[in-house]
Amino acid sequence: MQYLGAYPGELTSFFANVTAATNARTNQSGKTTNYLRAMGPLSPEGLAAYPSRIKSNRNTPYDFPRGLLAGLPGANVPVYNTKGCTSGPAPQLNPNTSSVLGAPLTNRILKYGFGNDPANVPAPSCPQQGKTNAGNTDMKAATVIDPVVREELESYGIR
Repeated sequence: MQYLGAYPGELTSFFANVTAATNARTNQSGKTTNYLRAMGPLSPEGLAAYPSRIKSNRNTPYDFPRGLLAGLPGANVPVYNTKGCTSGPAPQLNPNTSSVLGAPLTNRILKYGFGNDPANVPAPSCPQQGKTNAGNTDMKAATVIDPVVREELESYGIR
C-alpha cells in the first residue's frame, strides 16, 4: 500500500478512466445497451505480433510518480529498459495488403501507423529511467524489476 501511496494522481486517473470507459450507453432498437469505450493505438505492434520488441516500442512498466507528465509534447519519457531502442525487427506490410484492403486504406495505414517508412517507424527518444524510491520507508533508492525482465537483463550481463 505504501508503494501505491506514491501514485495518488495515477490511481485517481485509473478509476476515473475505468468509470468513463464503462459508462457509455446507446439506444439500439428501443433497448438501452451499455458498451465499452476503448481505443487501441495505431502502430505496427497494434496490427501484428512480432517475435520480439520492435525498435519503436517504448516499455515503461514502472513509471515514477507523475512520470507520464514528462511525455507532454517536446518532452522525453524515460524508459525502463533501453536495450530494444536501437535494435529489433523492422515492421513490414505484406505486399498483398493493398489487394486485400484497397490502396486508400493501405496508404492511410502506411502514413499514420508507420510514418510512411516501415523500416524507420517514428518513435520518441529513449532515455534510461533512473532508480525510484517510491514506497520505500527508509527512502533508500530501489529498483523494482520483474523477475522475467531481471533474467533477460542478466543474460546481457546487466545486474
